[in-house]
Amino acid sequence: MFRHGDNPRNSNLRNQTMKTETAKNWCVALFLLLLAGGSLAAQEPAKMNEGETVRDAAVPQNKAMDKIVDVPGLPRVLLIGDSISIAYTVPVRELLKGKANVHRPPVNCQSSTTGLAGTKGAASWQGDQKWDVIHFNFGIHDRRKSAEAYAANLEKLVARLNKTGAVLVWARTTPFANDPKAKEQYTMLNATADAVMTGHGIKIDDVYSTVAGDLDKYISGDKVHFNQYGVKVQAEQVAKALVEALQAKK
Repeated sequence: MFRHGDNPRNSNLRNQTMKTETAKNWCVALFLLLLAGGSLAAQEPAKMNEGETVRDAAVPQNKAMDKIVDVPGLPRVLLIGDSISIAYTVPVRELLKGKANVHRPPVNCQSSTTGLAGTKGAASWQGDQKWDVIHFNFGIHDRRKSAEAYAANLEKLVARLNKTGAVLVWARTTPFANDPKAKEQYTMLNATADAVMTGHGIKIDDVYSTVAGDLDKYISGDKVHFNQYGVKVQAEQVAKALVEALQAKK
């Protein structure tokens, strides 16, 4: 802005300074806006997948996600798995109360590919802690993989988890019915995993058979997750397998 009596040179300098200050202010405002947005995004709770209930989902209000304070002297168990295992985590804890400290990662562990990422590095799900038993499954989220790709991932996961020194227990993938090829898919997943686990001498927990014989009785409306009766029989089976694994470790 040029005012009467101003030196044109001074006026130009003043205008340039004002433009610079305005640009700085906009940059600061933009930075603060982005910072606030990032903070909000970091605090945003996990969302449920389609068809999940709070019981199935890796959301903060699900008690399965609670951090467990160990009871001294009890063996330590780690459950690794997708939303099926999330649903039976709390019932398993209740069934093993006074017998074992039952932990799980506070996330939906999803596919074997996710598992390879989650079990790697200093921030891995198993960490550098001592585990007596690790009970794990990856399956439903692997349904579109080839048997060869699925087996290759499982081989890597077994090698990695074996380094913990824990007794490993594999949970067979439960049946689902939300895809025309569902039976073909879960049959492949279980046959492939059975072969890998048997080859390594790993105990197999047949969670599949607890509900497969009467699937309509146990499966929920989304045809993937299970109703309270399905979760109950799965939890009882998992708890039984864990007790057997703990006894075998003694």
